[in-house]
Amino acid sequence: MISYIAIRDSLAIALADELGTYEYSNGGVTVAIAIETEANKSVEKATRTGLELVITPDSRRVVTQTHGSQLLLLYGRLTLRQWDSTKTTTAAIAIVLDALQEEFPGLTVSGVEIDLRSEKLDDRLEEFSLEFSQAFLLQ
Repeated sequence: MISYIAIRDSLAIALADELGTYEYSNGGVTVAIAIETEANKSVEKATRTGLELVITPDSRRVVTQTHGSQLLLLYGRLTLRQWDSTKTTTAAIAIVLDALQEEFPGLTVSGVEIDLRSEKLDDRLEEFSLEFSQAFLLQ
């Protein structure tokens, strides 16, 4: 079954050559990919460099009854942010869309938004986001 962690892990592999880093005040450095929830929004913010991928789970976990089974709908938002003014998200967008189609064929992608800025806003020059959803039949 698809999960936010499965999506993160799949895209981390697909974007391995594209992703930037998070640098923390204690000297720690990690790949710039995260699942952002209400619980971890208040955690120390890292300095971001390069391309960042953020997966935001949506709380709309809808379960409906249908012919003795339950249908579960999983929703979320995926956001790519480019923090390097010399690069764009163009290549990463294609990689993400290809990886989602290949790894999760039942995943529906919608609400695609591309926000290109001509001037800096919080040092982020470019942002791309999409919504995703998938239905599961629970026995």
